[in-house]
Formats: sequence, structure tokens, C-alpha cells
Amino acid sequence: EKKFSNEAMEVLIQYNWPGNIRELENLIERLSVLVDKSVFDVSDLPENFLHKKQEGFKKSVTRLKKDVGFNDAVEQYQQDLILQALKNTDGVKSKAAELLKMNRTTLVEKIKKMNIKQN
Repeated sequence: EKKFSNEAMEVLIQYNWPGNIRELENLIERLSVLVDKSVFDVSDLPENFLHKKQEGFKKSVTRLKKDVGFNDAVEQYQQDLILQALKNTDGVKSKAAELLKMNRTTLVEKIKKMNIKQN
């Protein structure tokens, strides 16, 4: 099982994610192939993650325990992105999907699969 160190998670949380979920998925796939260890460190992340001023989604993600499981970390981050997009669009799924650069159908499927409840 692959995991992120706490420091790497903080960098990922603070990153702007201009490509949103797709960019996160691509990063994870790339790290899984290129990094031959079970815990990803900050030094394993691409350079652009370390030098950009971070803006955009800065919602504080629930503090995760040391060496969080890879899949759990990804799912938690996706949930937080979706919740933030729904909040920013007053719960309008089509607008949230546009903000996340994904199909509305895909967003609705993720909401159902992750059992995301809107307030």
C-alpha cells in the first residue's frame, strides 16, 4: 500500500490544482510508477508543487494521521474538493461540475459513491 508523508500531504492540500481531480489522479499514477517506495515524501513531488504560490481551494482538510493510506488520502481530498465546489456554487451540481472540469454525470456518481451530503 502506498502512502503520503504528512509533509507531502500538506503540500498537496495547499496546491491550487488547476486541473482539479484529473490532475491529482495523474500525479498519483505517475508517483506510483516512478517512485519505488511505500511512503511518498515531499522530495518525490514534481518541482512545480514546491515553488508556486498556492491559491484557490485552501479548505483545510481534516488532519490526517501520520503516513495516511494512499487511497484514503485521495478519497478524502476528492470529497473535500467536491464539497468546496458545491459550496462555491450554492449546491448547483452542473456549476460545481464545470468548476471541477468534469461531467455533471461523473460528479453525481462520485457524490453517490462517496455518500457526500450537502448541508
